[in-house]
Amino acid sequence: MGGNSLKFDMFEWQVVPWSVMLDDVRYLEALGAGTVLIGDSYVLPPAYGDSVLEAWTTLAALASSTERVRLGTMVSDIPLRHPAMLAKQAATVDCISGGRLDLGVGPGDNFSGEITSLGLPSLAPGARVDRLREAVEVIDGLLRGQEVTLHGEYYHLD
Repeated sequence: MGGNSLKFDMFEWQVVPWSVMLDDVRYLEALGAGTVLIGDSYVLPPAYGDSVLEAWTTLAALASSTERVRLGTMVSDIPLRHPAMLAKQAATVDCISGGRLDLGVGPGDNFSGEITSLGLPSLAPGARVDRLREAVEVIDGLLRGQEVTLHGEYYHLD
């Protein structure tokens, strides 16, 4: 490998007690993991267990408890939170981590029934992508420090 060190990223569901999650991520950081990604889900299929730590508060705690490893969600499903709130959460975690956040977003789906169980509308695939486009416009503008006004089909901001 010519003197280059091997870099790897890891995904870990946050379905364990906080102390175990923190030990796991610190261990991955010590091993040289480039990025540790966690899931952004409120409800998991029963095979994973019955509780899951919320992603963005977990990332904030990991950001203050690690030094080098990059952090992020495998993907944050847009229907689970307003894009302005997601932008604020991402900016906060990025600040706490000293710029170590990787932000990934996706249109979401309802394979596990999570979206409808929260009382959120389940959209057809094309509509989910349209909503994602609007959300990315909001998130991108806010993270660039712009004032965002949008009167779209899915989101309205002044």
